[in-house]
Amino acid sequence: MCKKIASRFPPNVDAHLRPPGLILNRPVNPFLQNANPNPNLIQQANNFQQQQQMMMMMMQQQQQQQQKQQKLMRPSNQLEIQFAYQDAWRVCHPDFKRPFASLEDACERLLK
Repeated sequence: MCKKIASRFPPNVDAHLRPPGLILNRPVNPFLQNANPNPNLIQQANNFQQQQQMMMMMMQQQQQQQQKQQKLMRPSNQLEIQFAYQDAWRVCHPDFKRPFASLEDACERLLK
C-alpha cells in the first residue's frame, strides 16, 4: 500500500527536506565530463573576453571625452541657464498691462 501511495507523488516532492549537496538522479552535463575541452571554445571565450575589454575601454574613453566637453561648455552653459530662467519668468509673468505697440511687440512680450 505504501508503494501505491508513493507512486502518486513526484520523486522530488521532499527535495526541500534533503540535506544540501545531496542530489539524487541528477542528469550529468556532458560538457563537464569532457577532460579535454574544445580548443575552439577556449579561443572563442578568449576572443569574447578581449572584445568585452575593448568595449569597456572605448566606453571609458567616450565618458572621459564627454566630461572634458562638459567642462569646456560650463561658462556658456551658465549664460544659457540665466536666459532660460529669464524666459521662464516672462512666461509666468507676461507684460499685458501696457498697450502693445505692434503685432511684433505683442508676440515678443506674450510668446517669449
